[in-house]
Amino acid sequence: MIVQYLRQLSERGSNESSHQRNIRLFGSDRTHDRAAMNIVVEYVFAIGLFIALSGLLTAGFSSTIQTSQENVAQVELDQATAELAVAIEDVDRMANEGMEDVQIRVELPDEVGSVPYIIRVSAADETVTGETSIASGDSAESTVEYDVAQDVDGVGGFSGGTVIVSYDGDEIEVERL
Repeated sequence: MIVQYLRQLSERGSNESSHQRNIRLFGSDRTHDRAAMNIVVEYVFAIGLFIALSGLLTAGFSSTIQTSQENVAQVELDQATAELAVAIEDVDRMANEGMEDVQIRVELPDEVGSVPYIIRVSAADETVTGETSIASGDSAESTVEYDVAQDVDGVGGFSGGTVIVSYDGDEIEVERL
């Protein structure tokens, strides 16, 4: 019985040309070809959607990140200027209490918010002012007033590092170490 079935198949195959057999073989799998094509289209669509959403999220968060960096720069600049103003007032307070050799060391950060800055001490206005340019092109500024009875000398600009605020019995000096 099996032998008969095989003979029938071989006779049928010899009657058809090889071209027709190929068409039948490939034609019978058309549904599988379409399914494979649908999978490829789905993957391409998913990748395109992922790229588009990634771009939107990056664009949306970049402004948030930039705003955060600006806020960090402003806060760090405020802290640095306040720290120097407090040191000047502390030296003045100690000088008023009768101490003659007073020295306070202030460690200023090298950068604020990953950008360079400068702090200026003004004896005329009795202020400490810090300025920096932020990545967005804006500038951050921080001004802290100090109130002292002694004269302040050696005012200038400081952009990080160690600053010494001292009193030698005559006047308060602010200088970079």
